[in-house]
Amino acid sequence: MRSTILRHIAGTKRSAPSPPLGVLEAVAAALFAVFAYRFGPSVEALAYSSLGGFGVALATTDLVARKLPNTLLAAAYGALGAFIGVDAVLNARGGNLMRAALAVAAALAIHGILYAQGAIAGGDLKLAGLLGAALGWISWEAAWSGLALG
Repeated sequence: MRSTILRHIAGTKRSAPSPPLGVLEAVAAALFAVFAYRFGPSVEALAYSSLGGFGVALATTDLVARKLPNTLLAAAYGALGAFIGVDAVLNARGGNLMRAALAVAAALAIHGILYAQGAIAGGDLKLAGLLGAALGWISWEAAWSGLALG
């Protein structure tokens, strides 16, 4: 994880120092433990753990270099989409998958207005869609709460 972050912040003007060795790994491990506790041994746990891992990398890169790299966002979309897609097929959760897709559209539409006004950058817009998918998979209440709090 650290090497990925360092690769993305190389050559940029840093707005904050890199976190000390072990901090990112500890945060990621704590997230994995929370998701394992919340979802148990399931494909959902894998989906949210992948999101947590990418989230740590994205948050750190944003904090240190003020950017959200498209490569990390695309990989996060791919991993989350694959895992919730597999979960939908294996556990007959097509409704959850449809809600997640609609939540992505809602998040992109709402944040697209902010992007058009120059209030947020493109990476923030893409991140909103990713988080919309993750929260929409859980429930509409989670999706709307996440959009409102964001």
